Formats: sequence, structure tokens, C-alpha cells
Amino acid sequence: MTPEMIMAVSALLVSLVTAAATIHSAYTSRAYARASLWPSLGGGVSYNDTGFRFLLMNRGTGPAIIQSMRVQYDGKPIQSWQQLLDQFDPKFNGSWGSSFASRITLPANQMLDALTVRDKKLAHQMFEASDKLKVEICYCSVYDECWTTSDVLQQNQPVAQCPDRTEWDFAN
Repeated sequence: MTPEMIMAVSALLVSLVTAAATIHSAYTSRAYARASLWPSLGGGVSYNDTGFRFLLMNRGTGPAIIQSMRVQYDGKPIQSWQQLLDQFDPKFNGSWGSSFASRITLPANQMLDALTVRDKKLAHQMFEASDKLKVEICYCSVYDECWTTSDVLQQNQPVAQCPDRTEWDFAN
């Protein structure tokens, strides 16, 4: 082998090692970036002397882009918070409020009061029956990685994409 050939093969080998290191570095950087913006959404109820609340909490490191929600009460689909309240008292016109929970971005380490009922009688009824309330939420990261979560799941489940609002038709 001539010295020129040895130099050429050495240069090629160094170039290949450099390219592999660059590709690995880019992959590691992307994985780090994804991990640093990973949302982790959960929901739950709160009941005390101020009333009943259904809360959404993002315990992750990145924003949760909430795409769709499905709510059931006693196994029946619910299309709005008003319809849920009607399950307890169809004539209720007391104090309650809601936040639009679908199609919003919930920042990391933030909480959203999706439903708040201040009427003590209705709040107590809702808390007593909260085991019949099932809320499923589909959300994505800024990298379009999506998950579903519900009060039944112990952890968030990855999905290819969130169902559109025609499939999960809760309108809050």
C-alpha cells in the first residue's frame, strides 16, 4: 500500500467516525430536547368547604396541548358540563363555572379548574358520585407525540394521534 493510499484510507476512516459521532450527537440532542418538553397530564376531583372541582394538572416538563376530551357519567356519554350538572339537578341554576379544556395548551406545572361547583348541596352530591365520573383526555407535546389519560389509567398511554372531536364529542 502506498503512503498516499494509507493517507486516503485514514482520512476516509476519520470522516466516517466524525459523521457517526455527529449523527449520534444529533440523536442525543433531539432525545434530550424531547425529554425537556415532555408533558404529563392528569385529572382529579377536589372537594372541600368551597365546593367541588374537577382539575387538570400538567406535572410534566413541557406544555400539554389538550386536543380532545370524553366524559361519561354512570356509563353514559356526556357532551357538556351543563349536561353533567343536569344529571344531579335538572333545575339547578346555582353557582358554577368551567374553563374550556379542549384545544388549549396547559403549561408545565400548571393546573386548570375544568369545572367548579360552589353550591354546597350539589358539590356534595357530585363528590359522593365522583366514582361514576369518567374523564378521558387526549393531549400532545410540542413534538406531536400524543397520549391519553383518564382517572382509570395508572399512567398515560401513548397513541399515534388524538381522536378528532367528532369521536370524542365533549364540548365543555
